[in-house]
Amino acid sequence: MGDGIFFRINTKSHFAGSLLLKKRDHPFLKWDSYLECGGPVEFDRSEIDDCINKSGGFAGHLSDDVMKRLAYHVETLKQLTIAEKRRFVASINQECTRRGI
Repeated sequence: MGDGIFFRINTKSHFAGSLLLKKRDHPFLKWDSYLECGGPVEFDRSEIDDCINKSGGFAGHLSDDVMKRLAYHVETLKQLTIAEKRRFVASINQECTRRGI
């Protein structure tokens, strides 16, 4: 497993398992968008650092409300294996604990 699990954000809900992100709750978004939950991607720390440096900095975090809903949502997805669901939910829960939510 890589150092981080990341979900793509899209402007349209083209993918199964997408979760709505409201701009009002995520100031780094330009408009309401969708978290593509059906295909989380794993990267190692150096890839993430390179991407953040090239883009001019870190954009932002998902709201506490979305983080709380995300673990449950991932467990309901049919396109993920049980092992993937366990791994992703554990990572999401770890981040929620780190944030105190």
